[in-house]
Amino acid sequence: MMRPVLALLSVAVLASGLRAPSPAAGVRRSLSVGAAAEAPMELRDKLDATRTHEVKLTLNGKTETITVSETENMLEAAERAFMDPPHSCRNGVCTTCAARVTAGRDNLIMAVHGLGEEQIANNFVLSCQSHIVGPGVELELGMYDTVYEAQYGQYERVEAASQEETQKKNTWKLF
Repeated sequence: MMRPVLALLSVAVLASGLRAPSPAAGVRRSLSVGAAAEAPMELRDKLDATRTHEVKLTLNGKTETITVSETENMLEAAERAFMDPPHSCRNGVCTTCAARVTAGRDNLIMAVHGLGEEQIANNFVLSCQSHIVGPGVELELGMYDTVYEAQYGQYERVEAASQEETQKKNTWKLF
């Protein structure tokens, strides 16, 4: 007997246009190519839902090559290729879905640039905001720690050093 929550989830999945995963596929989400309804507002004049391209995605040492529509972002593509790619906000803010472009950078565009100039110059992108517009793109997913450290780590180190210095000063006041 199916539990009520699972039954509701199954109905929601079927209603959303997703195919039910096969038992051999685990819980992999299976979207059809171009499942994204439309391009993000920032890219509407730059993307064509009828054009598709192959992209090579790597996560935790496993590589999958899949075909994507230009309106499908790379996080959506990663969800088709892997069981649970890292993500959180889907709005280009949290950096959890960060990836490194290892090939074809000129054929990838971003809707929102939630990264600093240094990270973008080092070929990092947010997969939830990245769209493929040509051939030869390869992405290494799961780069959150690297991007977070590069973008915010320096500030955390300064803050920690400041707190340590304040603690030392306050300790000496006790004597």
